[in-house]
Amino acid sequence: MSAWALASPPARKACRCASLPLPPWSCELVEAIDERRLQRLQKSLAIQDLLIIDELGFVPLIKTGAELLYEIISQRHERGSIIITSNLPCDE
Repeated sequence: MSAWALASPPARKACRCASLPLPPWSCELVEAIDERRLQRLQKSLAIQDLLIIDELGFVPLIKTGAELLYEIISQRHERGSIIITSNLPCDE
């Protein structure tokens, strides 16, 4: 089963789930800083039962986007589940 299948409508009824390919999601985090809504976005992600981060490594992240992603993952440590997918080989 793919990570996206877990985010299907029937699965979303069973749990709160946020999923988005990483490149646009990283941009959304950076834009949230500029628009002064980062805390609101972080809170909305923190209440999700499952967070799916797709396409890690597909495109390089800007430094700010990578730092915000790390912060999101750190905040969820031992509080919520995360699925991270990538098409890159493990050695990359």
